[in-house]
Amino acid sequence: MRNKACSLCGQTKPLEDFHRNKTTRDGHTSRCKECATSKTREWYSENRERALKRASDRYREDPDPMRNRYYRNQYNITLDQYREMLSSQGGLCAICGTVDPEARSLAVDHDHACCPGPRSCGKCVRQLLCMSCNTGIGAFADDLKRMQAAMDYIRKHQG
Repeated sequence: MRNKACSLCGQTKPLEDFHRNKTTRDGHTSRCKECATSKTREWYSENRERALKRASDRYREDPDPMRNRYYRNQYNITLDQYREMLSSQGGLCAICGTVDPEARSLAVDHDHACCPGPRSCGKCVRQLLCMSCNTGIGAFADDLKRMQAAMDYIRKHQG
């Protein structure tokens, strides 16, 4: 296990105690996580007004800029398109017809045969699913034979 000295506190700690940073030679930040957190908190307490203004300016331009950017980058759809899909499904999962109250939003499901991996071209977006259904069909890799075999298995072992 490799160790590194923090540039702020000077303590030598394991690399797990440093955030990852691809731009550095060893792939980790120069400050340990503890020092980085305290430095960030210190900056925010000293620059509270500036930080709040920056955040309000960002949200004035677009009410949900981070979510809109996420849906654009991941699924090639807009936040408005996501909301339209959500409304057309009545806010419920397309498979089980429920919504997880703990979840912040339903997951965008897409056909991995068209776009393998987490990103989609947008043409293969199917519907919105709760996290349980989305991870369930993901675990079967959209393989209908495996899903059918799982259904047969459950039927066989039902009390």
